[in-house]
Amino acid sequence: MTTPTKTVRRALASLRAPESVPAMITYAQGIVKALTGNPAFPTTAPTLATVTEALTKLQTAEIAALARTKGAVAVRNEKRAALVTLLQQLRGQIQTVADASPETTGSIIESAGIAVKKTPVRAKRTFTAKPGAVSGSVLLVTDAAERRAFYEWQYSADGGKTWVSAGTQGGRRAARSRGDGRARRGRPDECDAGGPAGLLPCKCGRFPALPPLPSPRSGP
Repeated sequence: MTTPTKTVRRALASLRAPESVPAMITYAQGIVKALTGNPAFPTTAPTLATVTEALTKLQTAEIAALARTKGAVAVRNEKRAALVTLLQQLRGQIQTVADASPETTGSIIESAGIAVKKTPVRAKRTFTAKPGAVSGSVLLVTDAAERRAFYEWQYSADGGKTWVSAGTQGGRRAARSRGDGRARRGRPDECDAGGPAGLLPCKCGRFPALPPLPSPRSGP
């Protein structure tokens, strides 16, 4: 019996450096505090002493900038950039250490005072097939990509090697089409705005039914 393999998503360390200098100082202090004595990070590169020194220089530069000392703003910005560079280097090491333990990657990253980047959840596109009113036909339904989108439907009779156009349809909520239930599969693509004339849905919201494909001949 085959045991299914469990897929573990990789957690990514996210450095969210605040724009405000006071907030930046507090943020960096939190990272230094979280890494101090952290068993997962017995040593860091750069060292915490180097980061603390850069923090102190930024604090001094911020005081001078608030006092409106000539040229102090430029110096403060340089000290902030230098601190951000050190934090980015720390983030790289945190990610490397966390990657070595896939099962606890997220908790290791958070223990270092760094946020875990959220992975967007992508919902599966709705695509269903229902028996059509005509024998040998099928009604295909999929979600609309936009309010005013047009869809080009295609079908394949050879397992997807080649595709034949089954017409273009437009609508606001859903795209529907008919086809051969044995081999027809819809592949919606958004067309240029406006689309070809005569293919807009009627007031009831349904699209004009496409005629079923001709039955294959059984002999010469």
